[in-house]
Amino acid sequence: MLTVNVPKFYSISLESTLNYTPYSQRLEKTVAAISRYAIKCLNEKVKIENLSEDKIIEFYLTKCLLSISSNPVWIQNVNKHKLDKDYLYILLKKYFYQYTNNFHL
Repeated sequence: MLTVNVPKFYSISLESTLNYTPYSQRLEKTVAAISRYAIKCLNEKVKIENLSEDKIIEFYLTKCLLSISSNPVWIQNVNKHKLDKDYLYILLKKYFYQYTNNFHL
């Protein structure tokens, strides 16, 4: 079950995002595209609202998880490789690092 869990996101280390096992290039591209769009939306929201770091992460996770949860690529890979939310959070953290250059989380 996917849930928005800000502390879990914070707990993922940079090393975890560097050393996970990629299962599908298609899944990687799908999550990357969804993350990129969420960061774009987040940047627009931050221009209008002053958000705390927790609210920024909550917005990013919510936006990404809403798109990913019903995505056929995610569903197929979850079933095929027995992936879970821990794996997905590592991917989301990886792409958050890549698209925001914010490495202190």
